[in-house]
Amino acid sequence: DATDWHSYAAAWDAGETRFYVDDELVRVVPQGLAYPLVLMVDLFEFPEGADRDPAAYPKVAEVGPVRGYRPTADR
Repeated sequence: DATDWHSYAAAWDAGETRFYVDDELVRVVPQGLAYPLVLMVDLFEFPEGADRDPAAYPKVAEVGPVRGYRPTADR
């Protein structure tokens, strides 16, 4: 349910990237990065119809806490 609060995470190294939702591993991609990244958050809308009421914009979303850290030697 995208209308409820969730925690999202990605952990990566040079060999793979692991994606988590609410601290549960949901996907592993056998591709990783060996350099620091920048976090960017964006809001997307997938409307069912083509007509949009201009008065309904701009849309607003809330982002909770954001945490970054360096992994330990064992991951």
